[in-house]
Parts: sequence; C-alpha cells; structure tokens
Amino acid sequence: MKGQWIGTYQGSAEGKLMVNIDEIDDRFECVAYVNPSERGLPISVAYFSADNKKSKQKVRAYVNPVDPRTGYQCKWEDIKELYDERVLHSEAADVTLNIIDNKLNIDAVSNIGGTLSSVLIKPSEEDTSKILGREMSWTEFKSHISTISKSRYLFRGQKEPWRLRTSFHRRGRYRISQFTRKDVTQLHNRLSAITDHYFDLSVPEQNGSFFNLLQHHGYPTPLLDWSYSPYAAAFFCLSRLAH
Repeated sequence: MKGQWIGTYQGSAEGKLMVNIDEIDDRFECVAYVNPSERGLPISVAYFSADNKKSKQKVRAYVNPVDPRTGYQCKWEDIKELYDERVLHSEAADVTLNIIDNKLNIDAVSNIGGTLSSVLIKPSEEDTSKILGREMSWTEFKSHISTISKSRYLFRGQKEPWRLRTSFHRRGRYRISQFTRKDVTQLHNRLSAITDHYFDLSVPEQNGSFFNLLQHHGYPTPLLDWSYSPYAAAFFCLSRLAH
C-alpha cells in the first residue's frame, strides 16, 4: 500500500484524488488530497492511519478544507462564506480500503452523508526515464540546441537517465505534509540561528526560498530543478563527471 496513488473519484461530487502513504512501524500513515472538478466546491485534505498487514480494512479519516486564498488548510468556519450557502464540508469519514489487482479501491461515507468512490493506480517505482537519450559530442550538442527555441522549453541536467522524480520521492517518502510540518520546522529552527536572513514561512515567496535553500545544499525536497538555459542544465549534468 505504501506509495503515491492517483486517479479520479465519483460520488456526491467528481474530481481528482491523490493518496500519499508512508509506512511507519506497524501502520500506514496516509494523506489524501481531494480536488473537485466543480469550481464551487473546496479542495480537501484527509488524514488517516491503516494497518500495514491488511489488504482490506475500514478506517476513520479526518478532513480539513483548504483556504483558496492561501492554499493552507483551515477550519470550515473560516471560509464557508466564500461558498454557496448550500455547500457543506465534512469533518470526518468512514473509509474502506481494499487492494485488488494492484489497485487501491476506496469507498467513503462522510459524517454529513457525502460519498466517494475511487480506484487508484500507483505509478511505476522504476527510476529510469522512458525518454531515450542520444549520444553526441559537445560540438554536436551546441549545434543541436542552436535549433531549439529557448523560450519554449525548460531544461533539466542529470547525469543518469532518471525519470522526473524528486530526491524526496526517490528516498521512499510520500507525505509532503509531514515534510512541511516536521522537516521544514526543525530545519527552520536550526538554520534561523546561523543564516543572515530570517525566512518567514507564512509568506509564500519566502517559504519557497527556504525550500530552495534546502535543495541547494542537498537536502531531499519535493522540488525539481529546471533551467531556461541548456548550458546551465549541461553544467549540472557534466560537472560531477569531470572530477
């Protein structure tokens, strides 16, 4: 069950569903992101634990809405005036989980009678890109990129044909909520004492800058590095091979 499961859901509403599951001792810790297709409904985040020895089980999930103005989780009372008065939000749900043919089947009923049903798949854990590379000399490379519109593409430099996967996920972690709540908090407390700039994590731009600082110094984060410059990407691809 451990991993990232993605797909769509149906029921009282329809939309996209992603479930991130980490294994902690004798249990699974799970976070589900519920993104309705209808714009008049809030995005929700659900938390629940599951027994790691059972392929089918019933669990209790606790649900928070997401404030569309900030992107942060909140209480329904804080944002309900932003929605039609007929819109309600669940606080909890009874969830049935079942692994069938390597697919995660989910059925849920919330405390206000809302229903959700979904069959999710887990992307392959294989770490090799499906995109085939082509060997070329440095002269051939420069000639090749001279024909590419730099404004239409982003470039990523990596010394192996890895698929697009962050260092956070390559280390077998999936709950980004745990990363932001635990890792970032501890690192922020430690680094604030030794950096010249104090990062206010409540400000999105500074929060992103702090993530970039961690990424720059090699800490596994859920960020992927990109560049508008093919030469910058080539540097990161080749620099370690030159030593």
